[in-house]
Amino acid sequence: MKNDSEKSGSGIAGNSARNRSEKKFKNPNYGRSWEKGAIGEEGAGKVIEDFCAKYSFKFLHDRKIPGTKANIDHILITDRGIFVVDTKNYRGAVRIKESGGLFLPLKETLFVGNRNQTKLVMGVKKQIELVSEAFLQGGFKLPIFGVLAFFKADFPIFFKPKKIDGVLINSKGIEALVLSFPIAGVSEIHAAYLYLEKAFPAY
Repeated sequence: MKNDSEKSGSGIAGNSARNRSEKKFKNPNYGRSWEKGAIGEEGAGKVIEDFCAKYSFKFLHDRKIPGTKANIDHILITDRGIFVVDTKNYRGAVRIKESGGLFLPLKETLFVGNRNQTKLVMGVKKQIELVSEAFLQGGFKLPIFGVLAFFKADFPIFFKPKKIDGVLINSKGIEALVLSFPIAGVSEIHAAYLYLEKAFPAY
């Protein structure tokens, strides 16, 4: 059995969504929705685990946000920074529509298929804020990034931009996304992992 210093991570990807999917709802669509979410989180979790094992990074799956019923799907602790990942199992083409410019403020709108999903960006930004507050209290210096990870969606070959309102989009996959950033520090990885594991307990 691996000790704490050897483990790549902790938590079970999609655990809370899977548990909810197995409950009996008056509206069966609720159960199917949770099932779909669990499949996406489990799939993304396997990719993240393989990635972390390959580069000796750390991961945290399905973390409780203290004081709420909400969760954080995944947290990656790497030498490039901390990546807070929100997984969505949506189908359809992902695109970011830009409007305004010149004399008007630039506005970006996130679409998946024909549906406006810009609200997802605000959810990730809130998670970044919570992790940043916890990290600041711990005295860590690694940068923190937010990622919207679409598990089954489609991306145009020349998908641009790679982020919207500061939130990254996994158009080229988690590995390519994380490694596109410069190394920020290696020495804090294990300590940051232990700190965040305690600050955001597993479901």
